[in-house]
Amino acid sequence: VALDSFNYFAICVKLSEPQSASQREQLDLLESYMDFLQEALEVTGTAGYGEGHTLEYYPSVSGVIDYWEDAGGNSYTVKGWTNTQYLVVLGIYGQGEYPYFNAGQMYLEGIRFPEE
Repeated sequence: VALDSFNYFAICVKLSEPQSASQREQLDLLESYMDFLQEALEVTGTAGYGEGHTLEYYPSVSGVIDYWEDAGGNSYTVKGWTNTQYLVVLGIYGQGEYPYFNAGQMYLEGIRFPEE
């Protein structure tokens, strides 16, 4: 979705069967998928994954954040979330730094998961 000079995206994947993977394995899968997105989006620079993100009402959900740049000069703020049933990547990108920090955080942390 485009708004002003920035774009918001959401990729939500429901796994075909709930996984019995550990939290570390879930994060590895999420980071692997985010690596794939970097290739697809022709990302040329990254800050590196920051792990340890959580959602208040979803103790089984783990998250990572990263900051990317692509060959076209776009800056990305990307946050991924995962549990045993879902993999979600939310992002905001555009030229320069996104100017509304609180609105960006609300979007990146606004994901809601179905009851387990």
